Amino acid sequence: MSFAVVPGTIPTSAALSSDGTMVACAGLRDGKYFAAIRRTTQGVEWKVLSDVSNVREGNALAFSPDNRWLAVAGGAERLAAREPPGIVELWDMSDEDATEPTVTMNAERGTVNAVCFTPDSRTLATGSNGPGYGESGLYNGMVRLWDPVTGQQRIALSGHRYHVHDIAFSPDGLQLVSESASFGSDSEVILWDAREWKLRRTETP
Repeated sequence: MSFAVVPGTIPTSAALSSDGTMVACAGLRDGKYFAAIRRTTQGVEWKVLSDVSNVREGNALAFSPDNRWLAVAGGAERLAAREPPGIVELWDMSDEDATEPTVTMNAERGTVNAVCFTPDSRTLATGSNGPGYGESGLYNGMVRLWDPVTGQQRIALSGHRYHVHDIAFSPDGLQLVSESASFGSDSEVILWDAREWKLRRTETP
């Protein structure tokens, strides 16, 4: 299976559902961020979600392991020179006629760069620019845990000196790893205990 890239489109991320029946992509088209989904078994046209989406400067997509949710993440509209607030929209994949996200989650500041679900699909983790400045003079990084049903934030994990760019859970869901870096600096990897949400150790590869 292959997909053509429409002229004027800049893809930034893609995701495949765990059962292989859905594929999602996101990117920039004519200067506007968009996200689209296609059900591979039906061979239908791409369904574009951007017409009703508040996400701008989008960076990440993820299906939940149970394939109920598609998380579309990035930053909201930028206001002047301020860092745009982070935003994640959750689309219910069981509703093929949905015209708006079921849940919208807002971080206080900082574009969301990465999203992933726990193996049981009950928690969504996001990695983003933090709300304050680190020792580098740049925004520090933040990992947040959310309830995908209510959209409520459960906990915020601080410890990264730079923007968080990637996150992943272990297959058993007991550990979470997050990675951050900035231009001209070493990358930083933190391993978290997902049972108590405590920092276990920090590595600098």
